Amino acid sequence: MKYSFFNREAVIGWALFLLSIIYGFLAIGFPKGGNEPGPSFLPLVLSGGMLVCSLIIVFKHRKVEEAKEENPAFRIGRKHLFLVIYLAIYLILLPVIGFIGMSLIFLFLTFRLYDNKGIFRPIIYSVILTFSMYGLFKLFLNVPLDLM
Repeated sequence: MKYSFFNREAVIGWALFLLSIIYGFLAIGFPKGGNEPGPSFLPLVLSGGMLVCSLIIVFKHRKVEEAKEENPAFRIGRKHLFLVIYLAIYLILLPVIGFIGMSLIFLFLTFRLYDNKGIFRPIIYSVILTFSMYGLFKLFLNVPLDLM
């Protein structure tokens, strides 16, 4: 079997690779924390982790190709592709719209993507999760979230 670096899994891996680099450059511009980790610490860690994971996806897709030969039903669904697109839009618009607004939109769209049982439940879940994360970082950890 001939392997291509441009099958569906590899394309998603390359897209995540590009997003992790862009997000890492955006995170470098966040305020530094001095002696303590500041607002740029977690985004830089996430960017590095996403960079490593995306490279694993790109270079390990051969095993996915072999699994497809054994099980033709094995494939990445549209929902997962939309999730990657939502994540890309979230990362790009986070500095523009802010943490609370963009997180509400991202979580609402993600919950709607995976739970098609109405609109009320995704709204409640996204509000609870967004403000829980805000409370965790802003109030308990005293991390200045300048992206409000």
